[in-house]
Amino acid sequence: MECLSFAEPKPAGGAEAGSVEVYVYDQGTPLQAFGMYGSERTGDEKPLQLGQEGHDSEGSLYFWRDRYYCQVQPSSNAQPAVEQAAELAAQLNDKLPRTEFQVPGLTWFPKQGLKPGTITYVLKEGLGQDWFDDLYTAKYDVGGVEVQAFVARRDTEAKAAELLAKYQAFLKSSKAKVSQVKLSGVSMTEMDDKGMVDIVFRRGTTFAGVSYVEGKRPAETIAARLAAQ
Repeated sequence: MECLSFAEPKPAGGAEAGSVEVYVYDQGTPLQAFGMYGSERTGDEKPLQLGQEGHDSEGSLYFWRDRYYCQVQPSSNAQPAVEQAAELAAQLNDKLPRTEFQVPGLTWFPKQGLKPGTITYVLKEGLGQDWFDDLYTAKYDVGGVEVQAFVARRDTEAKAAELLAKYQAFLKSSKAKVSQVKLSGVSMTEMDDKGMVDIVFRRGTTFAGVSYVEGKRPAETIAARLAAQ
């Protein structure tokens, strides 16, 4: 990470000027830059035409391009500081590589009910499991209930089956009710822990499901859409 601090325009009345902090993180690959960017957003922010994708969160600007993840953060929401942050972000954006990276996982999730700006890549320890790496997550809205979905692809069916077996073992280690259900023609493992539901399945080289969802109906709705996709 490299950082520079810029003085904000001095406000009227003799008050102390704040600063605009500019951070540039080299994440090594475009996919990891996208993952880092996605890990720090909620999907409710204002989209920006910066980098390959960007957003404004209460005056602080975030975007990624190529292998770089950038943050431009003014110390106040005063108009001169916000304008300076926008100018610095634009200058930084112009200095980044112009290559466009196609994020594979953006096409893996069904669009119905998908909350905009919530697909992200997780490099390590997905869903709190130290063995679960290299996956994508997304958030859905089903009748006001938020559903977290995930998809992981492997180069062989055996590796995807290994992920499923590990997650099934994790589910069965709890005292919750574990059963088999069939959705969209696919056999799935479902765990109900006092109304919080996990559902996982494998199709070919893909391991997917939903994690810790409030209620069976929202969980099964998205699990069925994932399987159909």
